Amino acid sequence: MEDDRDQPLLKEGENLPPSKPGPRGILSGSESEFDGLVEEGYNLHRKTDQEKQEEERVREEIAVGIKEGTRDWQKEFLTLLTRPSPSPNDARERSDLILKLSKEFVTAATPIVKTIIRERSLDYEEKTIKPVIQGGAQRFVHGGFYLKFAETEDDQKRAGNDLRGLNCILSCHVDHILVPLRAVVNYHGFRVIVSSILPIGKSVPIYGPRSQVKELGLYKLLKGCSALLNLMPHTFFPVVGDKRLIHISVDMEGFRATNGNYYILHTARVMPPEAPSTNKDVKPIRLLRPEFVRRSKAPLSADTFTALRIKHQKDHNDIVSEATHDLVNVLIPTFGRDLVARHSLALLSGSQSSQKKIVHEPFQLEELHYQGIPYRYLGHLYDSIQDEKGANIKMDILTEIVNRSLYQKIQRKFRETDSPLDGIYITLLIETFNKIFGNSAENSEFWQEVASEISTRFPFPKGTPPVTIDSVNRVRLFKSLSKKLGLFWTEEIYTAVTAVPSCLNAAYTFQRSQIMSLQPTSKMTQIYKYSAMFHSMGHIHETEFSAKFHLSQMLRGSAANFLQRATAEFDMAEYYHYGGKYALAKLHYKNMLAVIEGAREPNHEDLAVVLVHLGNFFFTFGKYAKAETAWQQAMKIREIHKNSLDIAICLEKMAKLKVAQGKLAEAETICKKALEMYPKDGFAQHSDLSSYFNSLAQVQNEEKKYEESEKWMKRALETAEKSFGSSHSRVAQSLYELGKLYFKQQKYSEAEDCIRRSQIIREMTLGSSDPKVAQNMHLLAYIYALREDYDQAVKLYEKSLEILEKSLPSAHPDVLHTRSRLMWLFIKQGISTRAEELHVRSTQIRGSALGKEFADPSRVLQELAEIYHRLGKYDSSEQFNARAMSIRENSVASSNTDIAEALNHLSNLNFSKGNFARALELSLRSLELTESELGERNVKTAQCLHNIAELYRRQGKLTQSEELFNRCLGIRESILGESHLEVAQSLHGLGYVYTSQGRYLEAEKLYRRALGILVEIFGKDHPSRGQVLNDLAWILFKKGEFKECETLYVEGLNIRETNFGPDHTEVARSLHEIAELYTVQGKFSVAEEYNQRALAIRKKNLGLTHPDVARSLNNLSNLSFVQGRYEQAEDLQHQSIAILKEQLGEEHPKLATGYHDLGKIYYRVGRYTEAEANYLRSLDLREKNFTTYHPDIAQNLHSLAYLYTTLGNYGQAESYYLKSLEILDNIYGSTPHAEVAQCKNDLAWVYFRQAKYQQAKTLYEEAFQLRKTCLGEESIEAARSLHELAELHQKLGDYLTAEAQNLAALKIRRKVFGEHVDVARSLSNLSAVHFAQGKYDQAEVEQREALRILEKILGKRHSKVAEGIHFLAKIQMKVGNFSDAENNFRSSLKLREDLLGAGHVDVATSLNDLSYLLTTQAKYEPALEMYTRSRNIIENSYGKKHPDFAAINSSMAYLYFRQAKFSLAEELYNVSFQIRKTAYGLDHPDVARSLYEISELLMKKGDLTKAGHHAEQALSIRKKTFGENHIDVARSISQTAVINFLQGDYPKAEELQKLAVEILAKSLPGDHPKVAQSIFEMAKICLKIGKYDLAESYYQKSLEMRKRCFPNVQHPDIAESLAGMAYLLGTLGTYRSSSEYYKQALDMIEKVFGPDHPEVISVKSSLGWILFKQGSHAEALKIYQESLKSRQNFYGNSHPLVARSLHELSELYQAMGKYDEAVPLTKRELEIRESVLGPDHAEVGRSLNSLGNILSSQGKFKDAEETQLRAQVILENRLGLNHNQVGQVLFDLATIYENQGKVQEAESHFKRSLEIRRTALGETHPTTAQCMHALGNLYAGQGREEESEEMFVQSINILKSRLGLSHPDVTSLLEDYDQFKNKVEEPKSQSGGWGKYIAFGVLSTAVLALRTLKK
Repeated sequence: MEDDRDQPLLKEGENLPPSKPGPRGILSGSESEFDGLVEEGYNLHRKTDQEKQEEERVREEIAVGIKEGTRDWQKEFLTLLTRPSPSPNDARERSDLILKLSKEFVTAATPIVKTIIRERSLDYEEKTIKPVIQGGAQRFVHGGFYLKFAETEDDQKRAGNDLRGLNCILSCHVDHILVPLRAVVNYHGFRVIVSSILPIGKSVPIYGPRSQVKELGLYKLLKGCSALLNLMPHTFFPVVGDKRLIHISVDMEGFRATNGNYYILHTARVMPPEAPSTNKDVKPIRLLRPEFVRRSKAPLSADTFTALRIKHQKDHNDIVSEATHDLVNVLIPTFGRDLVARHSLALLSGSQSSQKKIVHEPFQLEELHYQGIPYRYLGHLYDSIQDEKGANIKMDILTEIVNRSLYQKIQRKFRETDSPLDGIYITLLIETFNKIFGNSAENSEFWQEVASEISTRFPFPKGTPPVTIDSVNRVRLFKSLSKKLGLFWTEEIYTAVTAVPSCLNAAYTFQRSQIMSLQPTSKMTQIYKYSAMFHSMGHIHETEFSAKFHLSQMLRGSAANFLQRATAEFDMAEYYHYGGKYALAKLHYKNMLAVIEGAREPNHEDLAVVLVHLGNFFFTFGKYAKAETAWQQAMKIREIHKNSLDIAICLEKMAKLKVAQGKLAEAETICKKALEMYPKDGFAQHSDLSSYFNSLAQVQNEEKKYEESEKWMKRALETAEKSFGSSHSRVAQSLYELGKLYFKQQKYSEAEDCIRRSQIIREMTLGSSDPKVAQNMHLLAYIYALREDYDQAVKLYEKSLEILEKSLPSAHPDVLHTRSRLMWLFIKQGISTRAEELHVRSTQIRGSALGKEFADPSRVLQELAEIYHRLGKYDSSEQFNARAMSIRENSVASSNTDIAEALNHLSNLNFSKGNFARALELSLRSLELTESELGERNVKTAQCLHNIAELYRRQGKLTQSEELFNRCLGIRESILGESHLEVAQSLHGLGYVYTSQGRYLEAEKLYRRALGILVEIFGKDHPSRGQVLNDLAWILFKKGEFKECETLYVEGLNIRETNFGPDHTEVARSLHEIAELYTVQGKFSVAEEYNQRALAIRKKNLGLTHPDVARSLNNLSNLSFVQGRYEQAEDLQHQSIAILKEQLGEEHPKLATGYHDLGKIYYRVGRYTEAEANYLRSLDLREKNFTTYHPDIAQNLHSLAYLYTTLGNYGQAESYYLKSLEILDNIYGSTPHAEVAQCKNDLAWVYFRQAKYQQAKTLYEEAFQLRKTCLGEESIEAARSLHELAELHQKLGDYLTAEAQNLAALKIRRKVFGEHVDVARSLSNLSAVHFAQGKYDQAEVEQREALRILEKILGKRHSKVAEGIHFLAKIQMKVGNFSDAENNFRSSLKLREDLLGAGHVDVATSLNDLSYLLTTQAKYEPALEMYTRSRNIIENSYGKKHPDFAAINSSMAYLYFRQAKFSLAEELYNVSFQIRKTAYGLDHPDVARSLYEISELLMKKGDLTKAGHHAEQALSIRKKTFGENHIDVARSISQTAVINFLQGDYPKAEELQKLAVEILAKSLPGDHPKVAQSIFEMAKICLKIGKYDLAESYYQKSLEMRKRCFPNVQHPDIAESLAGMAYLLGTLGTYRSSSEYYKQALDMIEKVFGPDHPEVISVKSSLGWILFKQGSHAEALKIYQESLKSRQNFYGNSHPLVARSLHELSELYQAMGKYDEAVPLTKRELEIRESVLGPDHAEVGRSLNSLGNILSSQGKFKDAEETQLRAQVILENRLGLNHNQVGQVLFDLATIYENQGKVQEAESHFKRSLEIRRTALGETHPTTAQCMHALGNLYAGQGREEESEEMFVQSINILKSRLGLSHPDVTSLLEDYDQFKNKVEEPKSQSGGWGKYIAFGVLSTAVLALRTLKK
């Protein structure tokens, strides 16, 4: 069976994903696009102005169509359907409202329908409104509607049948069976079914072919429906072996909605199909009319003539065939004859005007439906009329046949026309109407087509009559067809047709201009006779007190006796008391007392009555001492008279007083004493032991513990039988209760036995007309009804009703209940007339009020129940509540308001127990009873509204709560005036709602107004002010106005202590709330003192296991949490949870708070799995107990999102934050609220972590604006926003903004708090900004101040203190104070381990930064140990896919990098990269960081191409994320510069490094270390390319900046600048100055790191180089050998730095001519580099180059050449063909060739080397001069003097200009040149000249310079 379920499978607004981007709905296109769509798609002529206007209108209509709706149509529909209608006028008003709603429904849906139909031909992605299902019938969910496309004629027919079936179900008047509000809208030949969205979600059907379980209740209701509809239930076999009883049709399905009602869908086959003439003619869409089916002689099956497996299908088919035969052969002919007869009679008896109307419209179509005749039988009806008097009727029938046939013909034509514009269809209609009413040959052909259409649709038994325009009523056809098509003509046409019908008789030509518009047509839900089963009881206005008031005024002025005068005073006092005019009330009470005292003796009973009332007044006024005195005096008088009932009343009053004073134990004792005072005969049935057992049983029964309940009931029965005998009324009661229990368990036989025995006893003892006998009959009747023994059930119900109506008031609940049951029974049997009679009778009765007397025993029981409720003894409270309720429900003296009051008490109890649904149900029932007795505008009704509003507020339904509080306030103000106590109560309640909604200013106004009323009434010391003051204080707390907040809290505490004493529970409440304030203020010792005092009071008054004790423990836990005492916090939280579990059970929502706060503790200590489990447990409890949109659920989602953000699960975190925001938006709407701000703020953090900085900024700013709006610009929440915005701007490199925002936040926090944790946080944040700016002194001062505040407030052993110490250590590490930094890192680590545990992520943070410090100090082993431990912590806490795990892997990789363990480093860097890429995507800064790190490693490994690729990627990401001018962008640019430098592209390197310097200089203060570092890198590039002046300038600038940045500090950065200057000076030959700089650097670096640090070794080696250059070979050799030994000891024998030392030693030995010593060193150097870096590394090429030079010096030219050629290949592959290093190898090869006499090879290699150096280093670089000298020498050897001279002169000029005349290399070269000049004619030596020796000094200088730069 096709699933045609009429509910959305997706949520509203949710669509299928488009297959490709770029939606282009009609609305979205430009005008030109729209024109093209029309002209190209539909081949239209050029548009007229009218058509263009139409297109614009289409666009506007589509715009309306796509606009989202906001109305809940189904909710409005349900409200109207269930609206009470106590009078015919009310019923008529309700019907009008339903009609109005239906019209609004269609009106609202029509633009959407038009859009859907207009866009039917567009592709999915082009549709403005997209279907939720593609394929088959398209469905849409939009604007609050569910829409389904019906394209074909059969589909449209089914849609009409569905609407008709829906109306059938509604017409049954069965409560709880509902349908959607539905309509069908026709447009352009298509039909769209529009439904309201039902509250059934995706629930499975509970009735129908797909149902898995049988819902008995729904089956019974549908059985009644089938009886009313006269449908035959039948058995259906879905599959073999599965049998189902179907009451209506197999297709129909039932669903249970969230509101408990049943919704019926798929009603297209509610009615049976007509019997087909042949088997091939089966048309399941041709159904019988419901009017006909209802009058059928036998019930008919709806599933006849189908292929379904139906039991006795043939029998059912035969019955329907017989009915169809009767329809055709009996009903239609009879109706035809009746039509003619009535028509003739009307013509004879009617007036002239009516006769005229009858002539023109003799036949009304509605009559067909009343008879149950389908339209398709119009042909049969036509043929059935034989009398000539029926000619006009036959013409009308034929006109209607033609009308319907034409309509379908036109609709088909419409469907074939694919256009969104009405103009196309209007043109088609003009053509069609001209054919209909014209006389041309073409028109005749048209009418032949119509006749053919008619013969198919409307069978005529006697043959189809001739059909032409002359055979029909033209006017009627014109009007009917126009109406059916939705065609609106101009007024001119309508006037012409109506006034001169003959105009249609001639050939009339219609014009397009005569049509105004073509509109959709529709059908909608029809409500026939539906009525609500229950109605309100009418209204009683506030007249009682006013009548007594006027009477009293007369009595006071008359000569009445003293009793009359006293009564008058009493009435006036009550009137003023009721109206809130307490001063006047007090005056009249005293007058009353004076009258009685003057007329009666001192101890007269009347005096006691007056004292009781006076005590009531004092109690209301909060004067508890005076009230107690008055009641005690009254009790003394009554004790003299020994009136136990009156004494009980006084005791009850005293108990109430003790409850108010918090003396619950005394109150309990007094209450029990009062209970004993009530007469045993009047209260025996509620006070004996058997009743007690029955009460216990009732409690078990309510909890569905039936076995326990049965045990107690049997014990109650046994006790009653032993005590009173087997025929006592108490035995009957026990039997009745036991019977009810069996009934609930569906043990009907056992129930019947008990109920019958109970009835026999009651008839014997109470008489056969007692209401309790009727009670038994009622239950027995229900049992019979369930057995379907309706006759017996009806008899019992009627007898029961007769008894109850005689003995009880007509509006008593028992009478109403029995009457409603009887109505139900009649409905089930389909006896609607009897049901209607009872309904009318019930409606008439409800206007009267009960007006019963007060039931005193129940009041005392209720008081006891309230005491136990306050004590947290909910089971005891429930028992006494049940007993009180039992009395009130069974007592004739109880009124509806008495029962309502008891219901309210039960509601409060259920709410405390967490049974929210039950609590609301009871409160609503209470409201219903109160309204039924007192009306909607009564103060007691207002109190009920107040109670429900309070329930809604606690459940988070703030909109509903606000609505009811406003309604309550309106009632109270109109009745009581604006200054009444109850008005103040409403203002307070409404203010609390506004507070919850974040509408603090509005709430504050209401609180202050309420306080004003209370002060006016009671003065300033009344206890009622206490809570309002506290709630007002909380608003000030939220606004950060702590001073006034504390003042109000203290004032509230003083009021409560004054009125209640220091040990009252209300005092504990004040202490609790003030403690929360002090906790936030950081006054922890005072907060703890107040919390402990509150806890002690609660334990003393309420016991050790009361929920309020748990609340105090929770508060103490939160205090311990804030103080960092996490173990204590956890223990207290567990205690709190244990109490709540014991008292409230496992599922109470209060437990959710405990689990949530426990989750916070676990989160803080890093136990994330446990934190998540508790958060989820809390969420589960809240979702079970609250509605979806509750702020506490939002809080849970928020906390989970925060946890998931920490865990790196950003997608889930974002999802939860968005869900939380959705809930908060639903609750608060457009009202700005701090909770919304907080949620947006933390969602921004998720985006911040993902580097979605713009999204984060937007949300941070929105949160800031919300907080300013809600709480003010100087609130603590506004400061928090400034704090977080500052962090964002710092991240973006906008340090000035960050600094300003931090200062603003700091200012607010200092103003609000003074010295506070948040002030410390702002200082720390400000310190971080200054740290980032390089203002380290300032940063340290601020961080130390922050640390001081934290230690002062939190003590020295707190995790926040550890955090402060940690950041201080980072500052110290940055300024080179490594010793203090290490000490502080270790202190922070120890604190965190002690406080948070060794496995906490904060411990990992400490370990990580300490490891970095140790790595910097080259303490690799302990660093690795700590990194490993840190990584294990991160892995255990977050898993291996968390970004923090990536970070620790990167840190460890850096350690391995420093140790030259490149494969390990690369592996870890790649792991980190993959984690970050997976967690963040490819465009995150952390991904860029990984790329940067990998690039550094690749540079070290010599893979410069890959390194450059990674660097470019990192740079691209950082630019995209941060923009062009961020420091991280500069860092990447600098890295790219280094890569270009290593690749020999020095101009590009210089250009990029300059750009990096510019960016950093813009972004950072002038002396920032990062700027200095960038300038230092610039100096190295300038040195390399021979720009020595610039290099010196940059080195000097870098040195000066670093000295300013790190004043009075021995810092490694300063040492680095000193070493750079030293190298420059050494390069320039200023060896002494160079040596001095190196010594300064060495002294500084030794002080920082100690003598054995690698950096110290490097500087020593550089100092050895200077000694080597100065010719101090022995000293240089000593230093080089020491350096080699130190590096071998530190790194082992195979580290690249060891290779470097070997290289240095080898060069020295070469200079000393010790080639044999040099060779093994160089070979070992080569071996190390090949092993560590790979055989193709550039460093290997350099080692080969060095080895080749040694071999050349030894004369081993062949080996030297092979070695150099290998070096050339490696360097060219790694560095490119034009790299300076390649030029050096070519130079050395040329030298080898020159020495071998291979002049040509030598010249070509020298020239190529020169070309490379000119390109790479420039024309004036010293190494360029080196090549020139070598060539000059070569030319000289060949006798090419001029060329040689030229080369020598150029090279000397270069060196003189670059190095100066005093440079050793220049001096040496000048000497060589002079020698050349002197011997220019002499033959050259066999060595080949001076090439090698001339350039040696320059070569060595250049090589060393390059190596230093590389270092």
